[in-house]
Amino acid sequence: WSHIKYHLADLIGTYSAWMYYLYGDKKDLRIAKRYIERNKVLKTNDKFKRIYISNLRSQSVLYRANLNIKKAIKNHEDILNALNCFNSREVQKKERLCDEEKLNYSVLLMDTGKEKNFEKAKIILDEIYKNENQKNFNLDNRRSVRVNYYAYYLNKNNLEDAEKFLFDSIQYIKNIEERGGKEDYYAMLERLYGLNIIQGNFNDALKGLEK
Repeated sequence: WSHIKYHLADLIGTYSAWMYYLYGDKKDLRIAKRYIERNKVLKTNDKFKRIYISNLRSQSVLYRANLNIKKAIKNHEDILNALNCFNSREVQKKERLCDEEKLNYSVLLMDTGKEKNFEKAKIILDEIYKNENQKNFNLDNRRSVRVNYYAYYLNKNNLEDAEKFLFDSIQYIKNIEERGGKEDYYAMLERLYGLNIIQGNFNDALKGLEK
């Protein structure tokens, strides 16, 4: 019964958190908070670790929705600690999941707009990028690390490297006919055309946007 109770609380908390993130309804915020709070007791219970980590993710969604990046960063550090993602790769049991959460963490760091946090994010990206192999292959992670590099280099006004990583990310988009594939593809194109405009290539950008 305990597992069902915590699982249901997690489902309701996750759904309500994302509804609040997307639409800003305070009713969803109240519901999300209530059910997230219920599952905080699972912090020291290894039996329900998966649900506890999911609960932390829902809390991060609320922090991001309210633009409380500082708390979102601290909360995401709790996720990484719970997954033992700060351990060496040799002893990590969930390498691909750790890479996913580290990539989310790097986004939060760059969202602060602080140069020191951009450099922290770069260290994370470098570590993931240099350790890419077939064992930890994941399409979303491959694409995300390159898109995050794009954001890093765009902030540095290094448009050449920003464009290089953005182009490289396109090969890791899901089949364009699959769910989400078309949206990912057009999002990449939008970023590329934005780079064209920054670089002064207005004709290339206009041609692309008209297609």
